[in-house]
Amino acid sequence: MSYSKTNWIDSTTPISAGNMNKIEQGITDIDTLRKYLTAGGTGTVITLTALHFDLTDGASVTFVASSGNGGVATTLNVNGLGAKLVYKPNTVVAPNLTAGKAITVWYNLTGDCFFIKASAEGTAIVANVLATKTFSNDSDTGLTGSMPNNGIVNITPQT
Repeated sequence: MSYSKTNWIDSTTPISAGNMNKIEQGITDIDTLRKYLTAGGTGTVITLTALHFDLTDGASVTFVASSGNGGVATTLNVNGLGAKLVYKPNTVVAPNLTAGKAITVWYNLTGDCFFIKASAEGTAIVANVLATKTFSNDSDTGLTGSMPNNGIVNITPQT
């Protein structure tokens, strides 16, 4: 969404309580747009009520997942405009959404679906990554590995 300069007051616009209330509401709306929405519904059937959102190509919305989806097919319905599938970018693969995490999606008119904003991908788990090293995967970011670092190991072949 882009904003442009508006001439709020000119010689024909009266300064009145009503007009000042409109300006105040506009400021409140902009402040509301900066807040993450809390998702309703379930982990796989997500509902949102978003200020100033419509299904135009590239329109985005950020929300906090109330439940995880376990990586299974998930729909998102914003403002009652209809449930649309949510995919990893440019795929038809469901993303793994984590409860309590902020998620940004954008609407794709051609596919009539939402794509999740790419942040991290991968199948490594904490046991696959050296202890104290951080990494990210489909499930989360900033994970810390737990695999012990055994350093150099000498192996003597035997029968």
